[in-house]
Amino acid sequence: MQLLAGTTKKKGKAPDKEGRGEAEAGPSRNQLAKERPPLFAEELWACIYCNYCSAECPTAREVGWESTTPRGKIRMFKSLVDQWSPKRGVEVPDAFVRAIYECTSCGRCSVVCHVGIDFLTHHEELRRWMARSGCGPMEDHDVMVRSLENYGNPYLSPSRDRARWAEGLDLPTKGELLYFAGCSDSFVHPDVARRTVAVLRALGMDVAYLGNDEPCCGSTTARLGLESPFADLASDVRTRIEGSGAKLVVTACPGCSSAFREYYPKAGFDLDVEVVHLAELPDRELRKGRLRFRDRLPGRYVYYDPCHLGRIDGVFEPPRRVLEACVEEVVELARNHEESLCCGSGGGLKTAFPDQATSIGGRVVEMAQDARADTLVTACPWCETNIGDASAARTAGLRVVDIIEVVHQALRLDEAEEGTEKRKRRAPGRLVG
Repeated sequence: MQLLAGTTKKKGKAPDKEGRGEAEAGPSRNQLAKERPPLFAEELWACIYCNYCSAECPTAREVGWESTTPRGKIRMFKSLVDQWSPKRGVEVPDAFVRAIYECTSCGRCSVVCHVGIDFLTHHEELRRWMARSGCGPMEDHDVMVRSLENYGNPYLSPSRDRARWAEGLDLPTKGELLYFAGCSDSFVHPDVARRTVAVLRALGMDVAYLGNDEPCCGSTTARLGLESPFADLASDVRTRIEGSGAKLVVTACPGCSSAFREYYPKAGFDLDVEVVHLAELPDRELRKGRLRFRDRLPGRYVYYDPCHLGRIDGVFEPPRRVLEACVEEVVELARNHEESLCCGSGGGLKTAFPDQATSIGGRVVEMAQDARADTLVTACPWCETNIGDASAARTAGLRVVDIIEVVHQALRLDEAEEGTEKRKRRAPGRLVG
């Protein structure tokens, strides 16, 4: 088995298949973990090394090293379990730390496993164990944590700018329908946030918004294994949502929706309100006959399934039905639904290994080109950003947009925006996932 030779807390750099990149430079600084490694019952010993997960893993396909595959990580972790002792603990190699964080948390390995190993859950448990032991996360992830502590967002952007996109919209802070814009649309895609409000209002809905009091949902800290920061953010979110009087929370980011629907209840922070992703809401109105489009937009569109909205939350058809109602032609990528390829930005990979993330996104761009699509539509700001970056890096000319932008255009709401200030901007901080 080929092993990594990285250094804990080193900056990540996308490795090539011949070497592991500059992140390996310097002496080893293996960490000592006193806490017993999680055993995962019998699942660790159920792996039959069939290699199905390795072939499906987006990072393993880019790197080409056994240690980055799910089965490679299991082999290394078994060794740690065998070596651990109550008195001394166990030395956690830099190679293992890097391998665990060289993962997009896409969940594809869990879907294809022949013996039903829940790799995604176990990797997240391993990250929590390593964080408690002081072995993780990586150095670039520490920057994100400090940004959350100082600015309330992972983008190193001033907290006072969170609600800048909502200027002039007169959104109340209390109401039955609360739009949780999230950090990504607030700081990276503010145009999408404004158009979201326009679409919801066009559907006859009264929209509330927490403004600058909206906290980060904490999904990035949860995926990196940072239990205490996640608990602090989740507690703040629950308090704010309870104070808003909301009965329905609408999110635009699958990170937020999956955090609210999955991570919060597991951690004891159930919001006790209905949570829907924005792509699901227009679909409800379509099926009730309350949403119609005068004319379909011309062009050849393809829908891309975000990992956490699709594979994790099981939301596949609602955004497709909405898109089909909006445009003239919809095609599918060669890999779609549960077989969708990860865009490469999740699990903190884009923060620590940005080049690798962009390379993974390039595979999605290639599939869109093979489908002869003019526009790739997704329902995740992370996917929109990273696939857009990959398209730009390849000068592919692929247009990448959020589905709410297509709905906004199909409803002809863009006509009301003519002559207004263009608000789309990029946050100065590095992306995290």
